[in-house]
Amino acid sequence: MRLVPLLRLLPVLLVAGLLLACGGSDEEPTPTPSPQGLIDAAANRFNELDTAHYTLTIDGDVYLDAQGMLALRGAEGDLQRPDRATAKADIGFAGTTLSVNVVALGQEQYMTNFLTGRWERAPEDLDYNPAVVFDSERGIPGVLRETRDVTLVGEESLDGTAAYHLRGVVPQASVAPMTGNAFQGDPIEFDLWIGRDTSDILKVVLHDTAAAQGATPATWTLVLSRHNEPVTIEKPAT
Repeated sequence: MRLVPLLRLLPVLLVAGLLLACGGSDEEPTPTPSPQGLIDAAANRFNELDTAHYTLTIDGDVYLDAQGMLALRGAEGDLQRPDRATAKADIGFAGTTLSVNVVALGQEQYMTNFLTGRWERAPEDLDYNPAVVFDSERGIPGVLRETRDVTLVGEESLDGTAAYHLRGVVPQASVAPMTGNAFQGDPIEFDLWIGRDTSDILKVVLHDTAAAQGATPATWTLVLSRHNEPVTIEKPAT
């Protein structure tokens, strides 16, 4: 007589077992973020950033002066909000490459003399100020607001960090203050890598779509690291 209730419960137990076995498949996959959503998150995160280390690499002809005699090849240094920066810059001059140090304090810029190595005020027509990266209108925040036709290339590993890779275009006028008016084309093509877990901007690559006659179209690559690590930038002794 005791077998009857157990037999009646058997279908219920079978259904319950099936439900438990299938329970793990009810989780919804993480939705793919939209390109604009990633741009907005990166902009918000960048506004929280106080310091960063940067490495700038340039392929092509990017001149620092109106005469086209000083060509910026690359630079590395630190950035400090709101308007301070250091740079160890490689500059092409008269067929050779020279290394100079630069300190930017707002509108004041100092650089080491090519010959003596001593600090002095930078020339008035020096057309490069790394501190502009933090400027809300002329730096990265302003560029992010003007991005167009942005697509998500995919998720990649950038030096071991999971990152979203975006691609699009931006008006030449938007990048001119940050790049020292280095580009000729309009619009400028860009690639952007954003940290998947942090929304930190990790890498920006700008591709010129034109060049002056006889010149090579420029590619401008900015890598940001050491986000919000302590930095001290002061006026050098002149």
